[in-house]
Amino acid sequence: MKNLAMLPLLLASTVVLRAQVDPVPAPNPPPRAQGLAFTPAPLEAPPTALRYPGFTTFNINFPGGPPAKLVQMITNQTRKPLNVIIPPNYADTELPPLNLNGVTVPQLFDALGLASQRKVTYFSGGALPGGYQNVSQGTAAFGFKTSDPKREDSIWYFFVESPSGAPTSPPPPPPAPPPSVCRFFQLGPYLQAGAKVEDITTAIETAWKMLGETTTPKIKFHQDTKLLIAVGQVERLMVIDEVLEKLPGGPFQIDPITGLPKSPSELNVNLPESNVPKPPKP
Repeated sequence: MKNLAMLPLLLASTVVLRAQVDPVPAPNPPPRAQGLAFTPAPLEAPPTALRYPGFTTFNINFPGGPPAKLVQMITNQTRKPLNVIIPPNYADTELPPLNLNGVTVPQLFDALGLASQRKVTYFSGGALPGGYQNVSQGTAAFGFKTSDPKREDSIWYFFVESPSGAPTSPPPPPPAPPPSVCRFFQLGPYLQAGAKVEDITTAIETAWKMLGETTTPKIKFHQDTKLLIAVGQVERLMVIDEVLEKLPGGPFQIDPITGLPKSPSELNVNLPESNVPKPPKP
């Protein structure tokens, strides 16, 4: 009976001891969100050091100049021959300065061709010599080219490209206009014969307009001396000579040097004394 009484106590102590020995289980972690799992991106392979493997790399500090100077500097740096053809008409092309490190010949020539490209504006379609009507745009470039695949023994050639239809050289400048001169025309005999200054100048200006002159000479009448002063190109001033020859009070021929009517002895005609201007007194 005594043993049966002790049995409940033994069971209670066993439960207490087990609770002290066994650890408390950790709570379950919350479920992970679906579709948000992180996957690291694969690492990219590093770029190759040479775009054209197999070529010698070199450094170059080119100050600028013709293509032959660049080729000579490249061969000095690589200590290898370079096969290049430079047409004579392109030999004086001015190349820009280059300061490059660790490059190969194809890399240098590719970059030079791209850097030389530029937009150009040119005129074409002129109907008359020296006249241009149409304005066009295009791309111009220069550099070195060769056929693929590129090798160290490839043959390069220098080129200069311009848009189709563009002139290879700028048009020559228009010729300078003839210089202007100053001439004097004596209108006294014509005024004595009944002509008026306004009628004479109007006839001269009308002739210039009918000839299509856009820049006519300047003329001015001096009342005291009866001189018509004209400033302009020699060919345009000849119109004044022709107008005066047709006016009443002649015939008078104008000396192209002095602008004065010639004397009767020079004309071999007998003119009324009143129509011939008297020479100035010394």
